[in-house]
Amino acid sequence: MSRRAAWRRQASLHAPAVHRGVQGGELDLKEYVCVQVDHHKKIGKVTEEYQREGWALHAYEAVGTPTMVNHYLLFEREAGAKTSVF
Repeated sequence: MSRRAAWRRQASLHAPAVHRGVQGGELDLKEYVCVQVDHHKKIGKVTEEYQREGWALHAYEAVGTPTMVNHYLLFEREAGAKTSVF
């Protein structure tokens, strides 16, 4: 199994969403993707992989109990970027 396929198996990937915002009279389109990571030790590797593909970490949240925690990473990039995480 390739390294990228292994990361995909370890992290749940949701389809990107597009947000439209107006800044300075110009339409600002951003694309967002949320990734669920099941162990804190994988957060750095997942973040590096997405940054190589042109994504920037926008938000991070950890939810769960002390024995079972899920980590959610929200990445953003300019809409229409040609690189892909797939």
